Amino acid sequence: MVSCPGDDNDYVFKASDTVSAKIDSANIQWYYFSEDGFTAVQGPNYAPVINKAPWTEAIRISSANNASYKNSKKAFALVNRLGVLCFDGSKVSLAKDVKLFPQRTADNLVFVEGVPVFSVYKSAFFNDSINNKEYKQKTQDHLFLLQFDDRAKITYPLLNCDNLTEDLEVEVVDYNWDGEVWNCCLKNNERGKFIYQYITIRPTASLLSITPSNASKKIVTTTISQDEFRQTEAQKSFETAPMQIQQLLGGFTGKNAVTVEVKEAGGKSPEAYSNNNNQARNELKGKATISENWCAALFRDGTLYFQGALDGKRILNDGNCIAMRLPKLPSGYAYQDFVISGPTLYASWEETSFYETTRSGFLAIDLENTLYGQFEENEIVNNRGKKK
Repeated sequence: MVSCPGDDNDYVFKASDTVSAKIDSANIQWYYFSEDGFTAVQGPNYAPVINKAPWTEAIRISSANNASYKNSKKAFALVNRLGVLCFDGSKVSLAKDVKLFPQRTADNLVFVEGVPVFSVYKSAFFNDSINNKEYKQKTQDHLFLLQFDDRAKITYPLLNCDNLTEDLEVEVVDYNWDGEVWNCCLKNNERGKFIYQYITIRPTASLLSITPSNASKKIVTTTISQDEFRQTEAQKSFETAPMQIQQLLGGFTGKNAVTVEVKEAGGKSPEAYSNNNNQARNELKGKATISENWCAALFRDGTLYFQGALDGKRILNDGNCIAMRLPKLPSGYAYQDFVISGPTLYASWEETSFYETTRSGFLAIDLENTLYGQFEENEIVNNRGKKK
């Protein structure tokens, strides 16, 4: 039985084959975001204090995932208002975009044919630039779907809002992709009144061959109802989660309400699974990723569960779960998303208050030294007393 301390109370992972691992401070490096990019820092509370901003407008990691199911060394994260964060093992860089990212909210990272694809929009609640007269002109691009070229480190449009509707004031504020169909929520700010539309998009050619100028010939759109759209994003029972997730998190005792957003490396939009049938208030929320060699889940308090092997390394703990605690964050902070690139875990952190974000950044942890160093030492010690 492994006890994993939460923010206020302890919760228990009841599985006899689960072991815990300690993360040495020597294997940790913190970073914070600013308008210039990211900078190393001693810890979140050492980052410069900035003004609060709604989460749609704040500089923060909004979405992240590994690039490929079979080779998960490369990974990417969207840094809202800045650009794309690129992870390649222990190397990390920012492809800053001063044209497409400022004044827009970036979110919903997926991968199409191995290429990062995501959406941008302007929030009618918090983004004053959406009301500029110039932005309402036909000559202005209301961007929707973008792709990121990792070689050139350039972001460029695939679809604009005017490829989907003739309304000039529409923003695509949400979407999910099931691997074939793009289900979209369109929001129209008509004289201060919000009107929502819901559509599906089916490309008739490779999505990566589509541009705003040829999209009319390469996509088919269909109107759907609000209920149909909501159903595509509805939480599912934990009993229907992928087997890797059930094995990874199946040790939680029944008293713990858990909801986890599950992504497949290099894949479609995430799906949420929950055992919280009673809608408990103290619900544990986390994000999980399934790759070919490993499966991992990170909860907001920094509890990390890992199963499998890092790329090119042997399987740990006979393939059973390993529990770790990331460094405890100051009050008012929480961990959000994560990726594992080669030997390194990257996890985003934020200082939050209701819908607003203040300081944000990420930390890097050397998992190879953390896990393989500890387990190899333990195996040597345990084998000393065995008969040859």
